[in-house]
Amino acid sequence: GCIKSFHELTEDLRHFLKLVSIHENHRPIVLFGHSLGGLISLHYIEEVERRGGVLPSGFILSNPMLKLAVEVPGWKKAASGFLSKFLPRLTLSTALDYSLLSRDPTVQENLKTDKLSHRRMSGRFYTEILHAMKSVDENKDLIRVPLLMLIGGSDQVIDPNVSSKFVDEMEWECREKKIYPDLYHELINDI
Repeated sequence: GCIKSFHELTEDLRHFLKLVSIHENHRPIVLFGHSLGGLISLHYIEEVERRGGVLPSGFILSNPMLKLAVEVPGWKKAASGFLSKFLPRLTLSTALDYSLLSRDPTVQENLKTDKLSHRRMSGRFYTEILHAMKSVDENKDLIRVPLLMLIGGSDQVIDPNVSSKFVDEMEWECREKKIYPDLYHELINDI
């Protein structure tokens, strides 16, 4: 994938929630976000008071991208800043091992053939993700929406300990986490 700014993603969510709210006659909305979608959801909630938008009644996150557990090769980390600035649309392979996502071979195969599953990422997208992770962590006190976080304790893609700690450190009282010790990243699609 390729983006200019992480705000492109939160703006898409802002517009989508507005359309859903209108379509559903302003009934309560519960937002669900998985992995990158979880990070987008958190970033949106963090900035909704400042930038405006529909505030969901609550949200459910499944292994939100708060810290990567997979090791990004050093050369990619080093190159990401340069690529972000000078070649922002150049994408590199994520080299993600699908067996880390789910133990279900059917899910793994479906992910390999899914045209919407990104296997490439630009340096700009990577650096924007890092900035969004930092912003969400530093501003978690701005998140004042009921939250249920589902955490796969055996997730090898996103660090489950960071997700657990994030919920523990939130000031908002209306929050809960459920840890499923044996489940992988795709905890809803795991065996």
